Amino acid sequence: MAKLTYGTILEYRAFGTDEAYKFLCDIKNTPAFMPEVNRVETTTLSDPVETNVLGIGRFSDFDFTINIEDDKNLVGWTFEDVLKLDRSGIYEFRVESFKNFEKKVDGGVATFKGTPFYSVVWVGEAVVGLNESEVDGINEGTISVSTSSPIVIKMGDPKDTSIATAPETGE
Repeated sequence: MAKLTYGTILEYRAFGTDEAYKFLCDIKNTPAFMPEVNRVETTTLSDPVETNVLGIGRFSDFDFTINIEDDKNLVGWTFEDVLKLDRSGIYEFRVESFKNFEKKVDGGVATFKGTPFYSVVWVGEAVVGLNESEVDGINEGTISVSTSSPIVIKMGDPKDTSIATAPETGE
């Protein structure tokens, strides 16, 4: 049976560490985690049709749309928390989706329960910005994350099952 996208979150941790993933923010969408595949043409003069082999995969940046939030006690993060990642270094990112998902925010810290459904992990750098505004719209932003590594897609329980809390803000 198909599973709803409800219960999908974006997490991160410092690259090259085994620290727990930290919940970054609620997201409104995920990108397609499918590389554009380069095809290398191999046709010879004796082939009746064009032939090719698969070349390297190529990803565009992964863009995530988010609401601009400013009440950590309500959602467990703020846009200011997300802005701290803007061009601040290399991180390991993880999109994780859960069955039987529950989110609880207590004292500005988000915690989660659920059965892992899938996870996608990759290494990259984040650029954060504000989206265009319009009449009777909501304030949104975009997190654009580069891909500096192959992506790893896992179904079910990932090796690191830590679902972390909101990022440290130094407050």
